[in-house]
Amino acid sequence: MAPNAQLLMQDVGGTNPSAVYITDFEGTLNQAYAGGARVHNNSWGASTAGQYNGNDAEADRTSWKNEDMLVVVSAGNDDPGPVQTGSPSNAKNVLSVAALGHAGSTAVASYSNRGPAADGRMKPDIAAPGSSIQSARNTSTSSAVPVYTAPVSNSGTSMAAPTISGNAALVRQFFADGFYPRGVKTPADAYNPSGMVMKAVLLNGTNPLGAPSWPNANSGWGRAWLDGNLWFKTTLAGGDDNRRLRIFERTQAAGMHTGDVKEYTISNVGAGQELRITLTWFDPAAAAGAALTLINNLDLEVVAPNAQVYKGNVFTSGVSVTGGNADARDTVEQVRFTAPQAGSYTIRVKGTSIPGNGTVGSNTQGYAVVASGAFALPDPAPAAAPTGLTIASNNSSGVAVGFTGSAAQGFQLYRANGSCATAAAGDFRLIGNAASSPVIDDATQGGFQYAYKVRGVAGDVEGLVSSCIDVVSADDCTLQPAIDANSLVLDGSNASCSVELAWSPSTAACPTASGLTYNVYRSSDPFMVSSTQVASGLATTSYSDAAVVNGQAYYYRFEAEDNFGNLSPLSAITGATTTGANGPDPDPFVDNVENATFLEAELPWGVSNIAAANGTLSYHTGGQASNHPDLTCASIETPALLVPANAQLSFSARYNLEFQWDGVVTEISTDNGANWSSLPPTGGYPTVFNTGSTGTINACGFPNGTGIYSGVTTASSNADPDNNLTPIFKPFTANLASYSGQTVKIRWRLSSDPGLNFSGFFLDQVRVGNSDSIFDNDFDMSAYMCQ
Repeated sequence: MAPNAQLLMQDVGGTNPSAVYITDFEGTLNQAYAGGARVHNNSWGASTAGQYNGNDAEADRTSWKNEDMLVVVSAGNDDPGPVQTGSPSNAKNVLSVAALGHAGSTAVASYSNRGPAADGRMKPDIAAPGSSIQSARNTSTSSAVPVYTAPVSNSGTSMAAPTISGNAALVRQFFADGFYPRGVKTPADAYNPSGMVMKAVLLNGTNPLGAPSWPNANSGWGRAWLDGNLWFKTTLAGGDDNRRLRIFERTQAAGMHTGDVKEYTISNVGAGQELRITLTWFDPAAAAGAALTLINNLDLEVVAPNAQVYKGNVFTSGVSVTGGNADARDTVEQVRFTAPQAGSYTIRVKGTSIPGNGTVGSNTQGYAVVASGAFALPDPAPAAAPTGLTIASNNSSGVAVGFTGSAAQGFQLYRANGSCATAAAGDFRLIGNAASSPVIDDATQGGFQYAYKVRGVAGDVEGLVSSCIDVVSADDCTLQPAIDANSLVLDGSNASCSVELAWSPSTAACPTASGLTYNVYRSSDPFMVSSTQVASGLATTSYSDAAVVNGQAYYYRFEAEDNFGNLSPLSAITGATTTGANGPDPDPFVDNVENATFLEAELPWGVSNIAAANGTLSYHTGGQASNHPDLTCASIETPALLVPANAQLSFSARYNLEFQWDGVVTEISTDNGANWSSLPPTGGYPTVFNTGSTGTINACGFPNGTGIYSGVTTASSNADPDNNLTPIFKPFTANLASYSGQTVKIRWRLSSDPGLNFSGFFLDQVRVGNSDSIFDNDFDMSAYMCQ
């Protein structure tokens, strides 16, 4: 498919030769990217019935960060019914691949999983041959030494995905070799496309399948067909170069904000050939289990020569029509005319809503638009390269690049990070356009160095490229400082009532920023819908809040601020309940989550109002997320407690965990957390880890046979294997008599595998104390009260 392409192979682990274990998908993708891979094939996945899970979020997070890599994933073969695409093919930014028959087949294979994704997004994205494909094969044994085995004929979406990865490699080579825009290999035109561009080009040039219902949940946007999009000046026998390609791209560093609108014009589109325009973007990751996964919503509009407006993804019988509603779910939007009017078309990209997900920089959004149609044909003479580049202005409005030259359809400005000496030809990306000199780059950040080139546009195609000029921007710098959002630690146990806060130092993102300070916020609401700023301008990474009273739960978060006034995202919320220096009363110790919150949580554990045994709050393995994440080993634990005589642990739990594959274990430590042992409930654990011959794949590494809370809590069972049931809260107890007089910690430890996730484990009404006590003794509380 892509002869002589370089391959980077990654070990997917495990000793079972028929199984694939990806224990750190984000790390796997980052490793490949660091090794130079820009197309990543994944012929594996978990059956998740279209749900967006942890692996999907990892794929989105990595591609958003490494935006010039495209991740390709097979859609799955285990259930060809509707809403059955697997993960990580449910990720927003990946290319999810359906399988067709053999060779030139246009029929979707019977085994290929269908979409859409559970939140209604178009999945799969694209289709390719996947049946009776000659392929490499795995051996029947596990070996540290590579072993050659003869090829074999295989069928599945695992065969279709590599075909698309090969297509993507060819697309990348087309641009990297400099075939765009002139259709002949030109080193000066070398361009390293973003993953967004590669995805847009592939989806813009498909052969539609399933008409009149196109696009559809069986084959997405259709069968890959590169010749429908990539234009060569010399057409080979059997080739099709009747449609020319234009690219309009803004990378994340020059992304849009809410309310921004960018417009591009193709002035002379001819009739008689299909006109197709595709917008794609790499969206920030959503929370695993999110009901709606789109974070930043862009919208595509195309204004036709008769001034009618066509919205992206509004089709009738596979052709764009006026009216309809803008798409608020997908990260791919397309407009298609099979019989376009001749004339001028305006392409409009709208930043409808770009709130970000709290990650630094996610409140801007890059994108790629590609258009192909009967324009710039026959190939016009290229616009001459502009000359005499100067920096016309450099201030808070951005950098304006001046030049000498003329071009009938204006000019396009390209930018690369660094200097002209360090920036490669392929690193320059479109950053602005104007009718004449100068062209302004309004997306610079003060203190950074940028290199610029200019092209004229004539005959609806980019002309020859200018020489380079570079400058250090004198613009304002608006980059957010980076913080360790999970570093906030609280201590509410002090003789004099106070909450002591400490956190990790933050880092300024602006090159000339200095003097980072911190602001601290407090609330009695665990979700901090409203809060009070209790400190500002702190020069240190600690704070003592003495405006508190005994026995109350308080919640805090902090932010960093640089000397330019740029604020970091807010940290994660952390809570503490005030007590005396000896900590909470151990007889009884009570944590009801409402007004007493003592348990110390590792993410993703957190306070939730989704369900509660009493009141409105509980602890949940996903915090406010609807589901727990995949491949997670995380605990929530009590403070150190002196165990009284006849003591018992009691708590209420509601859980829905993948039966015998995901589970929670209760453990106890007598050495301040250095070592832990299982603490089974009265009557024993409801079930055990049992993942069969695949071995141990839960994140904590618990072996098969380990007792766990798993399955679903129902009225008749504490481990119902039917994960489609609705769980209820159930009471549990554990005898602590053998620990009398010892200081212990108790924890609930979630261990999940890479596959399915459900609503997880809710914990409420935790109590440790003398099981024979009827009334609490309030006369000896002074040691556990602050003053």
